Amino acid sequence: MMQPGFLLFIDEAGDDGTDTVRPIDENGSSEFFILAGVLIRVHRRNELLDSVNAAKRLAQLRPEQELHFRDVAAEAQISVIRELARFNAGLVAVVSNKRNMRQYRNKRVEAKNMEIVRDGKE
Repeated sequence: MMQPGFLLFIDEAGDDGTDTVRPIDENGSSEFFILAGVLIRVHRRNELLDSVNAAKRLAQLRPEQELHFRDVAAEAQISVIRELARFNAGLVAVVSNKRNMRQYRNKRVEAKNMEIVRDGKE
């Protein structure tokens, strides 16, 4: 019987700063902020892990090492992409070019008292 449910793996790239933004500001934050996710059914978890581990082998990484594309040798990047592309999954990406947000402030959000709660404790 197939295990019900979904898994969503999320990662981000860039930073969330908007006070100064490259290339407008020399020492600004990254121009883009990207939030991406891979959605799979729970029963495909091992299949996804096998695909990621195969890509890591192509990048000459051990299974326990993190795969960061920027750190993959140029000659291995296409092979890694091809390996990961063979895994059929739902993909979601939100890409924000922060140039138009430079020095933006949302005063309504800033006026709210926002608290972070972890494990039921403030």
